[in-house]
Amino acid sequence: MKKLFLLIVTSLFVFSGFARDKSSLKFRLVYDGSYIDLENQSVPEGFEAIRILKGMKETTVLVEKNVQLDGTHIKNFKLAQDMFGYPNINFTLDDEGTQIFAKLTRENIRKEILLEMDGIAILSAIIREEITGGQVAISGVNNLNLIKIIKDNFECEDSLNINFDVDFVRVTAVNGIVDRKDPKAVLNAFMYYYFTDDPVWKSFVASDGKYSKSHDNITSVRDNFPETLNYSEIQIQKAEKLKKKLPFYLFKNNKDIPFSYLYKINISGYEYIAQVNMIMDKAGNFSIKGF
Repeated sequence: MKKLFLLIVTSLFVFSGFARDKSSLKFRLVYDGSYIDLENQSVPEGFEAIRILKGMKETTVLVEKNVQLDGTHIKNFKLAQDMFGYPNINFTLDDEGTQIFAKLTRENIRKEILLEMDGIAILSAIIREEITGGQVAISGVNNLNLIKIIKDNFECEDSLNINFDVDFVRVTAVNGIVDRKDPKAVLNAFMYYYFTDDPVWKSFVASDGKYSKSHDNITSVRDNFPETLNYSEIQIQKAEKLKKKLPFYLFKNNKDIPFSYLYKINISGYEYIAQVNMIMDKAGNFSIKGF
């Protein structure tokens, strides 16, 4: 199965309502010409400016007005993991869509394509090669919001089995010593110190812990919403453990037991959901492994 290389995913928007009409999905090419200062220059003919989020930062991008392909040509979705433990979003096109997409990718290699739903950009990707056969995989999806968007709004085969319907509790201030054998206490302390910009947060990260894309996102949350967001608005999953296959580079040489926990943030009416990876060592102590 040939793949599109995932470049960015919007972070805040979570749509509700199952079995949404697939015509709401539209693929459009992103402008690849010389730089345009949108405040002082006009938008080129045939393009329009739309607002998207890269990580947690809002920006403006120019896209073709012409819709290259819409979701009515998508026969089905499948959510699955690749060999490295990263989620993929796979979809199959009908015969007409297969021909359209093959021509689109053949003529636009190394260009950026954007997928929007109901006029809101939900991801963009770089076309790496011509994609024939109608089997498409968007690889490297490390943002849970896009997975939730597909799962909540379209019928799909889901082998990821990420349970978003879990109980959350708000992060509370840390008073006293943190019980390192209580994963919720460790996660709460990490989030509290991180969002109060206290370097103590580093003491809760494993010595070989990895920063992932979600680290860029929560850093942007902390830095870009200082007046509207504080630690008490962050919600973390209760102590129910989510064992799962995690990226090999985190655990390939480590005998510690990996776990995943969800956290969510509500900003201006939108819900952002992400994941923190933790480990439990042989002594039963928890620490943050990837975030």
